[in-house]
Amino acid sequence: MLRTRTLERLMAADLFLFGTMVIVEVAWPTGHIDAYGVSYYMTHLRTFVPLATGFVITIALLFKAASDLPAAGITLPIKRSIQAVAILLLGILVTPYTWGTFFNWAHMTLAAILFVIQISLSFWLVEWQLPTIFNWFALTMEAASGFVAMISLPDFGINLLFLGEIGFQISFSALLLYSLSRLLPEEEEAYQLPNPMPEVERFHHWTWH
Repeated sequence: MLRTRTLERLMAADLFLFGTMVIVEVAWPTGHIDAYGVSYYMTHLRTFVPLATGFVITIALLFKAASDLPAAGITLPIKRSIQAVAILLLGILVTPYTWGTFFNWAHMTLAAILFVIQISLSFWLVEWQLPTIFNWFALTMEAASGFVAMISLPDFGINLLFLGEIGFQISFSALLLYSLSRLLPEEEEAYQLPNPMPEVERFHHWTWH
């Protein structure tokens, strides 16, 4: 049950990631996340512990989901991207930006790489594999949220970083889950290595389903 198993693990990862953020925000509300994003909760022990728990479970589920995907064909870049996302989330978690210049730059660099990998995978899925209206909408929302997050970094003085981060991750997750639900077969034995959609044919597949 390749498709079902992979989607279930990715949805569980999303549940733990976003669920932990919601719990921490409700339990310890603060306006600092508008300027510093979810990273602010990584700098205080009382919020770091529950957040780290959710992150570690999310990372484990991402690795598990990636391990199910064949390392060939169109699933290879998806597999490697999910693994990279898991590693980068761990790196972001263990580099609190308040621990000095090195940790601050490491934290921001890892977050930037995470952004690039996610938006690149999304664009590749939309442009070359599944150019549906839903995917283009999700990609547009992802890019817009990423832009909001980028201009909300502390040096710019616009305090919408947390909103941008959440919007970006939700859009990325929705696009990835939808794409895999369409691209993956249910049975592993039925898996074939589809070629990227020919350029002429791509423009005849702008549908909702």
